[in-house]
Amino acid sequence: MAKRKSLPSLTVGSVLSIPVRHNSFALGQIINEGTVFYLAIDPRERTSVSEEICSETVKFTLFSWTNDAEVYRGNWTAVAKCDIFPSEIYKPEYKMGINGELHVESFDGTEIRKFNPRIDSNLSYRTSSSPLLIQDAVQAFNGAKEWKPYYEGFLIRKS
Repeated sequence: MAKRKSLPSLTVGSVLSIPVRHNSFALGQIINEGTVFYLAIDPRERTSVSEEICSETVKFTLFSWTNDAEVYRGNWTAVAKCDIFPSEIYKPEYKMGINGELHVESFDGTEIRKFNPRIDSNLSYRTSSSPLLIQDAVQAFNGAKEWKPYYEGFLIRKS
């Protein structure tokens, strides 16, 4: 019987490398952990990770809820564990249905309030995306693939 591969411990602050081209990658950081975790991505193409990665300036541009499938397969690698990078983290609210009525859920799910169509009309439902789709968006951001309209959903959408 084959041994099950052990995964690195992925927690808030884990920094992952996401392949862009053969010898380059972008960085993503886990902002909220769980079976499905929130990933903030600095999609700029890099060829190395410096010793000072935790003090670097990052520019998070893409955000998504996703899972660890590509980490498990060895395609995304945990390269560091840092405090949350000191840049603005987009933490959206989401609309959700409860007993046939619309409500708004906070980013971390700890607060729920009634939906107000006047101020909440731009909110979307909470979704998660395949890690491969996120990787495709990162590669397209860097010109390694064609940009598709679907990738717009990963870009910061502030109301």
